[in-house]
Amino acid sequence: MSKNIGTICHCGMMASRRYMPYCSEYCGAYKEGNYSKTPAGHFPAIPISCDLCEKVTDWRKHDEKARRFCCHGCKKKVLSSSIRRPLMNYYLLSNLKRNGGWISAQGMISLMEANGMTGTSARWSNLMARWVRLGVVEKWQERSETPTYRFRSNIKKPVGKIIIDKGA
Repeated sequence: MSKNIGTICHCGMMASRRYMPYCSEYCGAYKEGNYSKTPAGHFPAIPISCDLCEKVTDWRKHDEKARRFCCHGCKKKVLSSSIRRPLMNYYLLSNLKRNGGWISAQGMISLMEANGMTGTSARWSNLMARWVRLGVVEKWQERSETPTYRFRSNIKKPVGKIIIDKGA
Protein backbone atom coordinates (compact mmCIF):
# COMPACT_ATOMS: atom_id res chain seq x y z
CA MET A 1 0.00 0.00 0.00
CA SER A 2 1.30 3.46 -0.88
CA LYS A 3 2.23 5.85 1.89
CA ASN A 4 0.79 8.76 -0.15
CA ILE A 5 -2.81 7.53 0.06
CA GLY A 6 -4.89 10.10 1.90
CA THR A 7 -2.58 13.03 1.15
CA ILE A 8 -4.39 16.35 1.06
CA CYS A 9 -3.53 19.04 -1.51
CA HIS A 10 -2.83 22.60 -0.34
CA CYS A 11 -6.29 23.62 -1.62
CA GLY A 12 -8.01 21.13 0.68
CA MET A 13 -8.92 18.47 -1.91
CA MET A 14 -7.61 14.89 -1.96
CA ALA A 15 -4.30 14.62 -3.86
CA SER A 16 -4.31 12.74 -7.15
CA ARG A 17 -1.94 9.83 -7.81
CA ARG A 18 -1.15 11.43 -11.15
CA TYR A 19 -0.19 14.86 -9.77
CA MET A 20 1.10 13.89 -6.30
CA PRO A 21 1.21 15.81 -3.93
CA TYR A 22 -1.39 18.03 -5.67
CA CYS A 23 -4.99 17.33 -6.67
CA SER A 24 -4.47 18.63 -10.22
CA GLU A 25 -1.81 19.99 -12.51
CA TYR A 26 -3.34 23.44 -11.99
CA CYS A 27 -2.70 23.26 -8.23
CA GLY A 28 0.90 22.23 -8.88
CA ALA A 29 1.42 25.16 -11.25
CA TYR A 30 -0.31 27.49 -8.75
CA LYS A 31 1.90 26.42 -5.83
CA GLU A 32 5.19 26.20 -7.75
CA GLY A 33 4.55 29.46 -9.61
CA ASN A 34 4.05 31.37 -6.34
CA TYR A 35 0.62 32.68 -7.35
CA SER A 36 -1.74 34.02 -4.73
CA LYS A 37 -5.52 34.09 -4.47
CA THR A 38 -7.46 37.11 -5.70
CA PRO A 39 -8.75 39.65 -3.13
CA ALA A 40 -12.12 37.87 -3.36
CA GLY A 41 -10.43 34.60 -2.27
CA HIS A 42 -10.59 32.86 -5.67
CA PHE A 43 -7.80 31.00 -7.42
CA PRO A 44 -6.27 33.14 -10.21
CA ALA A 45 -6.18 32.39 -13.92
CA ILE A 46 -2.70 31.12 -14.81
CA PRO A 47 -1.43 32.04 -18.28
CA ILE A 48 -0.33 28.99 -20.28
CA SER A 49 1.00 28.55 -23.79
CA CYS A 50 -0.84 26.30 -26.28
CA ASP A 51 1.07 23.09 -27.04
CA LEU A 52 0.65 23.68 -30.77
CA CYS A 53 0.24 27.33 -31.78
CA GLU A 54 1.86 28.80 -28.62
CA LYS A 55 -1.06 31.22 -28.13
CA VAL A 56 -1.29 32.25 -24.46
CA THR A 57 -4.61 31.45 -22.79
CA ASP A 58 -5.91 31.48 -19.23
CA TRP A 59 -6.05 28.26 -17.22
CA ARG A 60 -8.58 28.31 -14.39
CA LYS A 61 -8.94 26.09 -11.32
CA HIS A 62 -12.31 24.72 -12.45
CA ASP A 63 -10.99 23.64 -15.89
CA GLU A 64 -11.10 19.87 -16.08
CA LYS A 65 -7.82 17.97 -16.20
CA ALA A 66 -4.67 19.47 -17.63
CA ARG A 67 -5.12 22.22 -20.15
CA ARG A 68 -2.59 21.89 -22.94
CA PHE A 69 -4.26 23.51 -25.95
CA CYS A 70 -5.94 26.87 -26.49
CA CYS A 71 -8.92 25.39 -28.34
CA HIS A 72 -10.45 22.14 -29.53
CA GLY A 73 -9.15 22.80 -33.05
CA CYS A 74 -5.50 22.70 -31.95
CA LYS A 75 -6.07 19.54 -29.93
CA LYS A 76 -7.86 17.87 -32.86
CA LYS A 77 -5.07 18.84 -35.25
CA VAL A 78 -2.46 17.12 -33.03
CA LEU A 79 -4.57 14.02 -32.32
CA SER A 80 -5.44 13.52 -36.00
CA SER A 81 -1.81 13.82 -37.09
CA SER A 82 -0.52 11.40 -39.71
CA ILE A 83 1.84 9.86 -37.15
CA ARG A 84 0.85 6.42 -35.84
CA ARG A 85 -0.77 6.59 -32.37
CA PRO A 86 -0.57 10.37 -31.96
CA LEU A 87 -2.11 10.46 -28.46
CA MET A 88 0.32 7.88 -27.09
CA ASN A 89 3.28 9.70 -28.65
CA TYR A 90 1.98 13.04 -27.37
CA TYR A 91 1.76 11.74 -23.79
CA LEU A 92 5.14 10.06 -24.07
CA LEU A 93 6.92 13.24 -25.21
CA SER A 94 5.03 15.58 -22.88
CA ASN A 95 5.83 13.32 -19.89
CA LEU A 96 9.51 13.27 -20.87
CA LYS A 97 9.54 17.06 -21.29
CA ARG A 98 7.78 17.62 -17.95
CA ASN A 99 10.11 15.16 -16.16
CA GLY A 100 13.15 17.12 -17.29
CA GLY A 101 15.92 14.68 -16.31
CA TRP A 102 16.99 11.20 -17.30
CA ILE A 103 14.34 8.50 -16.89
CA SER A 104 14.46 4.79 -17.60
CA ALA A 105 11.90 2.97 -19.69
CA GLN A 106 10.85 1.26 -16.44
CA GLY A 107 10.20 4.68 -14.91
CA MET A 108 8.04 5.62 -17.89
CA ILE A 109 5.56 2.89 -16.93
CA SER A 110 4.14 4.83 -13.99
CA LEU A 111 4.07 8.13 -15.92
CA MET A 112 2.20 6.58 -18.82
CA GLU A 113 -0.19 4.67 -16.53
CA ALA A 114 -1.18 8.02 -15.03
CA ASN A 115 -2.34 8.95 -18.54
CA GLY A 116 -4.29 5.70 -18.88
CA MET A 117 -1.70 4.03 -21.14
CA THR A 118 -0.50 0.57 -20.16
CA GLY A 119 2.62 -1.17 -21.38
CA THR A 120 5.94 -2.69 -20.51
CA SER A 121 9.32 -0.99 -20.38
CA ALA A 122 10.16 -2.66 -23.71
CA ARG A 123 7.09 -1.04 -25.30
CA TRP A 124 8.01 2.46 -24.13
CA SER A 125 11.65 1.92 -25.06
CA ASN A 126 10.69 0.83 -28.58
CA LEU A 127 8.32 3.77 -28.95
CA MET A 128 11.08 6.17 -27.87
CA ALA A 129 13.46 4.67 -30.45
CA ARG A 130 11.73 6.66 -33.21
CA TRP A 131 12.17 9.91 -31.29
CA VAL A 132 15.82 9.09 -30.58
CA ARG A 133 16.42 8.63 -34.34
CA LEU A 134 14.77 12.00 -35.02
CA GLY A 135 16.87 13.75 -32.35
CA VAL A 136 13.90 14.69 -30.15
CA VAL A 137 14.98 12.36 -27.30
CA GLU A 138 18.49 11.53 -26.05
CA LYS A 139 19.40 7.95 -25.12
CA TRP A 140 22.05 6.85 -22.64
CA GLN A 141 23.02 3.29 -21.74
CA GLU A 142 24.29 2.30 -18.29
CA ARG A 143 27.14 -0.18 -18.43
CA SER A 144 26.18 -3.26 -16.42
CA GLU A 145 25.36 -6.97 -16.84
CA THR A 146 21.84 -6.08 -17.89
CA PRO A 147 21.98 -2.80 -19.84
CA THR A 148 19.53 -0.13 -18.72
CA TYR A 149 18.61 2.61 -21.14
CA ARG A 150 17.72 6.07 -19.89
CA PHE A 151 16.03 8.78 -21.91
CA ARG A 152 15.90 12.56 -21.69
CA SER A 153 13.91 15.15 -23.59
CA ASN A 154 15.67 17.36 -26.13
CA ILE A 155 12.46 19.27 -26.79
CA LYS A 156 12.75 23.01 -27.34
CA LYS A 157 9.37 23.71 -28.98
CA PRO A 158 5.78 22.68 -28.16
CA VAL A 159 5.16 18.92 -28.17
CA GLY A 160 2.09 19.26 -30.42
CA LYS A 161 4.21 20.97 -33.07
CA ILE A 162 6.76 18.13 -32.95
CA ILE A 163 4.03 15.50 -33.37
CA ILE A 164 2.69 17.27 -36.46
CA ASP A 165 6.11 18.13 -37.98
CA LYS A 166 7.67 14.68 -37.46
CA GLY A 167 4.53 12.85 -38.52
CA ALA A 168 4.75 14.27 -42.01
